[in-house]
Amino acid sequence: MLIAGLLTSAEIWRNFDLFAIIQRQEVNVFGYLAASLVLATFCMRSMSGLRSMALASNLAFIAYGYLADLMPVLLLHIVLLPVNGYRLLQLLQIDLRPK
Repeated sequence: MLIAGLLTSAEIWRNFDLFAIIQRQEVNVFGYLAASLVLATFCMRSMSGLRSMALASNLAFIAYGYLADLMPVLLLHIVLLPVNGYRLLQLLQIDLRPK
């Protein structure tokens, strides 16, 4: 029984790929960054700040979705990026109008 447990444990360690785990951890940094930027968007008081932070989070989520091979995340933020960019431009045009 104990020997069978050791063999199973040895098989697990033989298939253990430390490099792959480190790569996943590095990719997760983009996910945590993106999530932090989304949290920051909820803390913004101005719409221009909100849209700017949303653009940054879209870029971070695009990087995360691509590197982690998460197609729904990638596609969603590829679509949201121009939406947030367009809305930010609209806000800036309103702010820049002569009074």
